[in-house]
Amino acid sequence: MPASTPPVPASAKRPSRRRQQGQILVIFAGALIALIGVVAIVVDVSWYWANSLRVQRAADAAALAGAIYLPGDTTKAYLYARNEATKNGYTAAPGTTISPIQDTANGGTDPRQLDVTVSAPVGTFFMRVFGLNSIQATRTAKAIYVQPVPMGSPLAIYGVGCLDTNATTPAAPDSTGEPACTAAGNSNGKSGVPDANAAATNETGAGVPTQLDSQGAWGVVFTRGGDARNGDAFSPTHVSSSSGTMTANAGPPTGSDPYGGFDPAGYNYAVAIPGGGGSVYVFDPIFCGMPVLGAGRAGSGDEWTGTGTGASNPNPVTTYYNLWQIVTPGIPQGDKLVYSSGSLFENGLNDNNVSYVDESGGHGTGAPQYASNGTTIQHCNEAGDSAYPYHLKWWKLPTGSLAGGTYRLQITTTQVQLPAVGSSGFGGGSQPTASQPSDDVGAANRWSLEATGGGAVHIYGLGRMATYTNMQAGTQAFYLAQIDRASGAGKTIEIDLYDPGDVGGGAWLQILDPDNNVYTPATFKYSSVAKWNGAAGPANASTTCIETNSPGSPPSFSLPAGCPAVFDGSGTHFDDYWVTILIPLDSNYGLTGLAETGWWKIQYSVGGGNDTTTWQVNILGNPVHLVVP
Repeated sequence: MPASTPPVPASAKRPSRRRQQGQILVIFAGALIALIGVVAIVVDVSWYWANSLRVQRAADAAALAGAIYLPGDTTKAYLYARNEATKNGYTAAPGTTISPIQDTANGGTDPRQLDVTVSAPVGTFFMRVFGLNSIQATRTAKAIYVQPVPMGSPLAIYGVGCLDTNATTPAAPDSTGEPACTAAGNSNGKSGVPDANAAATNETGAGVPTQLDSQGAWGVVFTRGGDARNGDAFSPTHVSSSSGTMTANAGPPTGSDPYGGFDPAGYNYAVAIPGGGGSVYVFDPIFCGMPVLGAGRAGSGDEWTGTGTGASNPNPVTTYYNLWQIVTPGIPQGDKLVYSSGSLFENGLNDNNVSYVDESGGHGTGAPQYASNGTTIQHCNEAGDSAYPYHLKWWKLPTGSLAGGTYRLQITTTQVQLPAVGSSGFGGGSQPTASQPSDDVGAANRWSLEATGGGAVHIYGLGRMATYTNMQAGTQAFYLAQIDRASGAGKTIEIDLYDPGDVGGGAWLQILDPDNNVYTPATFKYSSVAKWNGAAGPANASTTCIETNSPGSPPSFSLPAGCPAVFDGSGTHFDDYWVTILIPLDSNYGLTGLAETGWWKIQYSVGGGNDTTTWQVNILGNPVHLVVP
């Protein structure tokens, strides 16, 4: 018989209930400890992550706050960056650092970029068990400020055009002979305007030994009572329709101009004097109606242009010059008023409300623009006239020696509310006062600017400007705007021209691109819109040249390649139209160099004549932005 299997004790068959409970408790305790450890790590890591985001946001805000002061003022850039970090809860202290630095001092290449690093400890909760009371969070942000596009001049002069003078009258302040740039196709020759910094006298004309080179155009500002259709898009309060009816010069929502209408703030010009000890000069600051001479009007071209709503001519013309010190770039409300011309040029050239001064003797031939209504006229070039110290002479703003920095010269025919000298601005001087001397006159006052001082002095238009050209037949180039690699690469340039090419004998317009160290006509697309009613005008999706005025026969010169040769006599195509030109730049723009440090140019080919145009240039996109790696 087989041996019997010994019986298994009951205790060996299965664990006791008490023993099972003990094992589960051990497993649960171990799992709980692991779970608590994971939760502790998650809590501390999440807390660190959340706080590192706060550090990043503080660094972003600090970089944006400080970048607007570059490249010119690193002291303020660093100060305001640190202040912004403090506002967000981070102040330099043991364990916490705020480190702003200009990109070029940080191994980079862009002086307009501010790099800010914020480092701060983040406290822990459960990691304290392991001796970790805090973890250092360090984050860096980079911001760049693309300032309003410099326009019109890469030099210490702005708006110097061809001075037309009477070759047969050598009386002061004339010299003998015409300036060379009145010759055909030579609007960039010697201007006949003396250098304010070097001229010993106020002599003008071809015989002046210290003549400035012409930039091809004068600066200009129109009166409030004028007609914007004459070429100044922002100074007159009204604009005429195609039938001649005057309507309000306004943008949306009350008007049709998508670019905006009447602006009492006028035009602004930056004056950079890095080394201090500077001065600002205006050539021919006062209005003096001039007779026709050559391609335009004599002298700098001042003229009564026609009447606006309720206006009559001739009438006295008022111009104001306000100099501001820029405190925070891009925020004119914070600028400090340094000087205002006040009433110095109010009711300009009104001889006791009886006669109107008109220059016809020393500068030009032919009849005055307006007759004298039977009384004696005092001429601007006569020493006994109150205008004599300012007509076709340099007027130095009586500011004393200007400290190093950037200033803003505001020129307008609208009297605006101003703070006391040395105080911050009221909207940068943009609110008109009740009484306006120039409401009842339509006229254009033309002038030039020059700045002197230490360092690389530069004077230029801020984002927009109005210009007056008096060109002979031929092709001339004018400085438009500076677009360097850092500002333009990968971006799109928008160029807005109001009322371009209103000249006789035909007119053709090109945009010259300075890329690769050589000027070449840019390929662009354009559209147009009428100021007075918003109607769409001519457009083209791809071209290198716009014919702005079609003559009845070919001009005396050869047209540039790519320009339309239409000679149908239809005349101007853009009277009262804004022309919007878009030019996309690829990411390699400026990589192999830029001619004249990136100054773009407008090239006009005309049959001769004169024209006032308003120019605006913008780089599309946010001017102050973070640089994403």
